[in-house]
Amino acid sequence: MSLEYEITGSGPAIVLVHGFCESKEVWRAIVPLLAENHTVIDLNLPGIGRSPALQEGFDLRQCAATIKATLLEVGLKNCSVVGHSMGGYIGLELLKSDPNFLRSLTLFHSSVFSDTQAKIHTRQKTIKFIEKHGLQSFTQSFVPNLFFDSENASIDKVMQMGNGIAADVVVGYANAMIARDSSEKVVKLTSVPLHFIVGSEDPIIELDAAIQQSILPDFSCISILSNCGHMGMLEQPGQCVLKMLEFEVNLG
Repeated sequence: MSLEYEITGSGPAIVLVHGFCESKEVWRAIVPLLAENHTVIDLNLPGIGRSPALQEGFDLRQCAATIKATLLEVGLKNCSVVGHSMGGYIGLELLKSDPNFLRSLTLFHSSVFSDTQAKIHTRQKTIKFIEKHGLQSFTQSFVPNLFFDSENASIDKVMQMGNGIAADVVVGYANAMIARDSSEKVVKLTSVPLHFIVGSEDPIIELDAAIQQSILPDFSCISILSNCGHMGMLEQPGQCVLKMLEFEVNLG
């Protein structure tokens, strides 16, 4: 199965993996900047846009395997993968299954830790809310809280992305995130360079937790985006690109 994707630019490959209740359009502001010196691949996860759904339900490991298969189809390997939030969890599954496939991994507003009981409870409430009230009611309450500035012009765009996804797909991914395991052990042992990007005001990935996870690997760095919530590619696109490219340069 091949995913829907776009390829822009030329040079070392950077793969952009979007997060929960999003599509590849979330990267639109930063793709042209990254593509000046890189091959940028932004794709839609299974069940989103024109990407077919997984035949055996929603599973982050299978999402990772499908991304890898899609990239191999177009002749790409040894890529730098940037995963936003849930996309970072999928990037970690790539790291677990085939570290040699990755040139580096950036956890962009994401976490190596499994869900706490409180987080599981929150996701379960999300599922029940969507099933009772519908997806549009959920995005109206969920999306604005991801941004540091509640008047950010991109909020409506992200809500539209979410509303364009089938409700059962969103619920499927919420359940898949609940079911995922911790990646602490693999991150401690890996030789793949890791980059942690976090917003100074991120309501989902707290700064202390981001710093804590950044010291787990031997080869890692952390970048903190100022005046930024959970949507750095839209809130602080210039800072994001600068930090990503600095990390790429340091890879050699």
